[in-house]
Amino acid sequence: MLVQLASTGTLQLDDPLEQFLPAPAGSGITLRHLAEHTAALPRTPPRLRRSDPYSDFDAGAQDSVVRNLGSFTTGTPGRKAEACGPPRVVPPTS
Repeated sequence: MLVQLASTGTLQLDDPLEQFLPAPAGSGITLRHLAEHTAALPRTPPRLRRSDPYSDFDAGAQDSVVRNLGSFTTGTPGRKAEACGPPRVVPPTS
């Protein structure tokens, strides 16, 4: 879907994440980084170390993670591919 949106000009893969989510400005994370797993984000959100870290990961927790992305990156976005956890659907913000 991301590639389809890019091919129609709706978005660009190098658009910053904060253009679409309430992420902090200047995080350096782009849509391409997310798609290529090079956003330098940890496998699971901070402080969620249970066997199923997403079992109680509600919209409020998701919003908190997005708003604080710049504080827990594991390196410079775009440098290294990292395996990610289970796929998650991020609902549009209003």
